[in-house]
Amino acid sequence: MKQGQVVCTGLDDRGRYQYQIYLHLQNVGKSNLTVITKTSDVLGIFYEVPEITLSNSESTVDGGLLVPPAEELGLVTLYPTDVASVHDTFTSSDRLQDKAVINYLAREIYSGRFGNWVGSAKSAPIQVVNSVKSCIE
Repeated sequence: MKQGQVVCTGLDDRGRYQYQIYLHLQNVGKSNLTVITKTSDVLGIFYEVPEITLSNSESTVDGGLLVPPAEELGLVTLYPTDVASVHDTFTSSDRLQDKAVINYLAREIYSGRFGNWVGSAKSAPIQVVNSVKSCIE
């Protein structure tokens, strides 16, 4: 992971904190790889330094695998040193304090038919941006 950012954008209509999560994934290898840039799962775990994980999962309909079009996954082929942007939203009843960690978890989904990179990338603890008044109080 090249860089990441967590920004509190305010409160939703239920009084929960809303966050935008941004990260840049860089191909540090010597061969091309395909990454998924549109995530479907965002999970926060509140350790001493909260961790927010962005990933994808599969869905089924009547026992059959529901396969989305490749465009819905935001597949991007990265050549060596290329960077892709990933972003999503996260809502929490608890306010993130000063720092958070972003995890990007790439699973083998849809029986590997999209050929996406499988692995994980984790940021160092990064400063949470709380520039909106409702995020500070």
